[in-house]
Amino acid sequence: MGQTYRFVASGIDQDHPFNVGVSRDNSLPNDFGCTNGCGPLSGTGGSFEFTIPDDYTGSFLTYYCSIHGRMKKQVPVTRLSPPPFAPSPPVSPQPYPPLIPLNPGLPPVVTPAPPIAPDSDLRAAVVIGFNSIVETESCLTTTEVENKFKEEVVKDLRTRSFTVDYEAINVEIDCDVSERRRLSSSIVNTITVFVDTRAIRKISDTDHLFNMDSSKIVANVLDSIGLSLGSEAVSTSKTTAGIRNLRNPPLPPPLLPMNPPHLPPPIPFTPPSPSLPLPPFSPPLPVSPPPSSPVIQYNIPSGLSNFGININTTVNLLDINHLIPNNTIIYDFPINRFIKVNGSIDNGVLYPGKGYLVSTPTSFTFEVSGPTFSSDYKQELSQGFQNFALTKTESVEIISSNYPDDTVIYDFPRRRYLKVGEYMDSGTLEPMKGYFIKLSSSIQHQ
Repeated sequence: MGQTYRFVASGIDQDHPFNVGVSRDNSLPNDFGCTNGCGPLSGTGGSFEFTIPDDYTGSFLTYYCSIHGRMKKQVPVTRLSPPPFAPSPPVSPQPYPPLIPLNPGLPPVVTPAPPIAPDSDLRAAVVIGFNSIVETESCLTTTEVENKFKEEVVKDLRTRSFTVDYEAINVEIDCDVSERRRLSSSIVNTITVFVDTRAIRKISDTDHLFNMDSSKIVANVLDSIGLSLGSEAVSTSKTTAGIRNLRNPPLPPPLLPMNPPHLPPPIPFTPPSPSLPLPPFSPPLPVSPPPSSPVIQYNIPSGLSNFGININTTVNLLDINHLIPNNTIIYDFPINRFIKVNGSIDNGVLYPGKGYLVSTPTSFTFEVSGPTFSSDYKQELSQGFQNFALTKTESVEIISSNYPDDTVIYDFPRRRYLKVGEYMDSGTLEPMKGYFIKLSSSIQHQ
């Protein structure tokens, strides 16, 4: 309690919009201070946050899909309290003999501090994970199934140059046996898998953390335990991010001090012979400063336009509030809109690779600094209608082979590019601009 939690959508299926409430279809009270209505979230980039009041008397909050009644998860709400104060025992007046160092030339060995009490080691941590609904004839709540999920998560991360310890992977499986009457012999297993991002280590810049193949992980686990289920019996969400109260990762064991009697004797210093001339002094070469991130200027014209962030950074609208004119509206299609009225704009974040439709009475300019995306970075565009922007600093020619049939790209409000069969209208996509696109299947856009 008293903590603020923020949820950011990353590839949430539009058929399973994400909500948080006191219970299903029962929204959070006003004193939670919800932004953006605390849901629903779908797609990528939308967000909301709330703060659990200190005087909240409920025991649970509920995550749920606003379309499917079975897709819900109760999350316990606990109060973090410090351990009771225990006064130190009185110091004994008896004298102690002085400590005799083993080797005066070595620093003393420092005894590590005692471990933190378990109940005071909870911290709000960022986690990634996914949810899956599996209808089977028996409960899957076994240690074997949980370990299979952990193995598949480790394999998936390793194929994309990440490493993680098994202790950082959490698997929660709930069986809803009350569904038997409605689904005959079927039992609904709600499976939640999440990983503490503090324990994930990146080996190289080959992939993004949120590209975890959750559907493949679930399929491999079910196959390994001999279950071959149709698509109607398994529903799995894409990888998402959230905040949970977790314990800090366990500390590594302290290093054992070396045995001083076994240390080799120090090598005596031998001064150079005075008859040999010393080499001439050479000043060290100057150190080159690290390359600075580029500064990109975004010029927003008056009226209605479509723009996007093309470098690898985010922009908080509150940070550029002083540059945005009053009565400006920024549309994060199809999820949110941010309006500036009376000198204050709604709290929101602009993400790279997304397009934003903006309506403003007068033109304005703002600058953003950050690293550019690598030349081989591929942008994931999902099936359907969306607003995207290039993640490059140079223009890209439209090539028919890069898009599926029946693709439509809208360069709002000037023109559109249409693909029919193998033919597609020629054109150029420019950086810092937003484009509406309709896709018959998902692609990786270069």
